[in-house]
Amino acid sequence: EKLDETKASLEDKITSEVGDVKRDLECVASDVKGISRAQDRVHGMVESIETQIFAIENRMESANSQLTTANRGIHLLCNVVAEGMAGGKGAPHASNGTTLYEELMAFTRSTMNSFSGHSPAPAPPMVPGNQPVARNALPSPDHGLRLLEEHGLRQSSGSGSTRSLVDDVLGRPT
Repeated sequence: EKLDETKASLEDKITSEVGDVKRDLECVASDVKGISRAQDRVHGMVESIETQIFAIENRMESANSQLTTANRGIHLLCNVVAEGMAGGKGAPHASNGTTLYEELMAFTRSTMNSFSGHSPAPAPPMVPGNQPVARNALPSPDHGLRLLEEHGLRQSSGSGSTRSLVDDVLGRPT
């Protein structure tokens, strides 16, 4: 009888302990599932951040390339303007033997050709008399290229014009 009581008591304790362990395991399993879901969310966020960083890096590379191109153009233009302000005496030459003006023209043409894949700027709005509305914006690159070409033609034709490139570009009267 004592043995049966002990056996029954042990079976109850074991059953109780096994039940407690099962409940604890269920809680741990639930916690592990929660951690797994949180880990998946964090992984998704990390992938999103990586994608955004990659996009930013690409934009930075593009901006650096555009800045390099702009700096080259500014350098050439400043040299041509300085040459023009000096009266064009001695016409400084670029490293390949061309004049700075010719180098600027070649650079402008190649740069404009690289932009040819972009859609053109919209036409300015018109007022009565078919005149464009004045805007506080820079003239188009085509306008600048045309002015440079006109100035170069006047200078090479020996038309006797003493008008400088600076005056042409700024639209100053002679």
